Amino acid sequence: MASTDDRPTKTCPDCAEEVLEAARKCRFCGYRFDEVDPRAPTAYPGSESGLLGGLLIRRKPVTTTPRQLIGAAGVTLATDEEVRFFRFARVNGHDGILVVTDTRLFFLEIVGRRHRPRFENDLVHVLGAEISRRLGRTRLEIRCAGGEELVVAGLKRTDLDELRERLQAGAE
Repeated sequence: MASTDDRPTKTCPDCAEEVLEAARKCRFCGYRFDEVDPRAPTAYPGSESGLLGGLLIRRKPVTTTPRQLIGAAGVTLATDEEVRFFRFARVNGHDGILVVTDTRLFFLEIVGRRHRPRFENDLVHVLGAEISRRLGRTRLEIRCAGGEELVVAGLKRTDLDELRERLQAGAE
């Protein structure tokens, strides 16, 4: 005896099976309904004429401040702590963001689409920073109290010079 189900359904665009309207994932093929199909044309907000009209609309770019990005990574800055240096860099073989504030040096490693704190030290514990060349690449070697060493690569020479000056000024 078949049971009647009055709940609304929708058709899966991947396997054409009927699934419940409230489903976020197809129980037959695993298609996720919350994902946007990259092949489908999208209408942009404010566009009445579809894709082409949406391309002609200027949208205000979304900007994230360094303070917001640092906070999202779980690092708390004091209200009077200023970010003095903020660059994407490669530190000890890991990609991320190198940050120098008035009082601290830290590195936020990029993990997927997020950042996590990998290194943090007060500037007074920075013992030295010197620029060197190895295998044709310029890098900055930073020595900290406790034997920690950071090798910063992937920055222009001018950025490395600025970073070294910031570290020396903060350590004094």
